[in-house]
Amino acid sequence: MMKKLTTRVSALALAAMLVLGTLLTAFAASPASVDDSASIFSADQKSEITSRFDRTGDKTGWQLILYTSTKGVSSGLSNYYNQNYVDRISHDGDAVVLVFDIGSNKGAVISHGSAESYISDERLSEMGSMLRGYLDKKDYYGGALAFADKLDQFYADGVPKDGSYSNVKTNEKADNKLLYVLSHYGWIFGIIAVAAGVIFFAVNSYRYKNLGKSGTYDLHANSKVDLNEVQDDFITQNTTVRVIRSESSGGGSSGGDGGSSHGGGDF
Repeated sequence: MMKKLTTRVSALALAAMLVLGTLLTAFAASPASVDDSASIFSADQKSEITSRFDRTGDKTGWQLILYTSTKGVSSGLSNYYNQNYVDRISHDGDAVVLVFDIGSNKGAVISHGSAESYISDERLSEMGSMLRGYLDKKDYYGGALAFADKLDQFYADGVPKDGSYSNVKTNEKADNKLLYVLSHYGWIFGIIAVAAGVIFFAVNSYRYKNLGKSGTYDLHANSKVDLNEVQDDFITQNTTVRVIRSESSGGGSSGGDGGSSHGGGDF
């Protein structure tokens, strides 16, 4: 009984894994994308380009995207299509986009993520010169395949040791606006922060040095002896009366009707 139960549980777990694997495969994004808005490729050509892009994507880890347009953008294609196409589609972080603008018979290559380090200005110029020949002949299919071949070559050659990357600035602003601002204008924020720190320090130093005196008490300069007034009150009073008699010059006194005698020398 236990053996049958174990077998059933194992079978259910295996079935669940197969279903999950199927779903993940179905929803996994293909490393290649051919968006032929200009309708210049046949079904067979689109299939072949997709297959070719897949092989390069599997090798490099980059998603290759081809977009054809009839916009007729005359200049600034990289900026325009980066903002108006690449930023509006779902794509991998590591991607290279090839744009064929049929209206102007011009094109653009836009790289993102790790692919940027492989596509220096010099390599981008090399690729552009190559693709220019295909555009002049209106061989868009051949140009798309040559694009994948050139990326294979760049990847095999590795990251250039002495390459310039001004082309990457085209993508930085759209990829991460905060990083773009900090990397290009960070020195301005640094100067502002330093200036604010200096002003803050100077103001507080002045206030402490000058205005702070009003908040302190100089005990030595302002202290003095000041005795309290004391009032003594007699609680018990003793009075002593002493009578001093004085003799008159006549040698006697006359008695009256019983009143006290009066003498001279009052004391």
